[in-house]
Amino acid sequence: MVFFLLLAVVIIFSFIHLIEVASFFARVAGVKKGNTAFGYALQNSVFMFTRVFTMLLLPLLGYLVDLKISEDFYLGMVALSLLSASFFGYVVITHKERVIAAFQKIITAYEENGKLFFKMISFPVHFMRTSGVIKNKPSLYTLKNYVRNSFFWGGAIIFGIYSISVLMSFYFGLVFYEYRTTISQLSGISNALATVILTFYIEPRMSGIIDNNKESAVDSIECLMYGRVIGTFVCFVFFCLYIVYN
Repeated sequence: MVFFLLLAVVIIFSFIHLIEVASFFARVAGVKKGNTAFGYALQNSVFMFTRVFTMLLLPLLGYLVDLKISEDFYLGMVALSLLSASFFGYVVITHKERVIAAFQKIITAYEENGKLFFKMISFPVHFMRTSGVIKNKPSLYTLKNYVRNSFFWGGAIIFGIYSISVLMSFYFGLVFYEYRTTISQLSGISNALATVILTFYIEPRMSGIIDNNKESAVDSIECLMYGRVIGTFVCFVFFCLYIVYN
């Protein structure tokens, strides 16, 4: 039973990251359709779907802590979750043109007859029907340019913190079992830090770029997402090193 619970955490955590990365390309779709305001609204609407998975994730983590599972098993679950989240984030980026095209269809359909919720849940259908779009393989030249961009490092730091905060707060609840309830609530502090950086540093600059240069906006959002994937993967590497040498 514990194995299936650990696997469920990995799957749910991966879906959260997949949806969040995809949501940023909803904003790109709005830029390309010439409706940046609705693109931003669509990004936030898609992002809200992660709340469903978060409501499933938190009780599962709490239950695993209450079961007092092995710390090694928990750390292994964390490492696998981070690796899986990095992989699915990378998959979304390499298929970004299909993702953007699917969101553009959703925007078009909404402009015709409204009913945004039903349009959003049809995203997988639009994605599968999007044909003739080549998979995007990132080049070393592109990655080198992104590494020089502050959006890349902002994405790596912000979403790196965001990726590990919840998982690690429950881990320390497992280590200091008597104070598990108090410690499990500390994830809100680290999440708040990441949110503050995103809100007051990244978002204003991103909005300014979108208003002034659409092409730069697409590159900036993609750069931010590459930073997110790399930041999550670096967290995975650190966890592996901690497991090996601890």
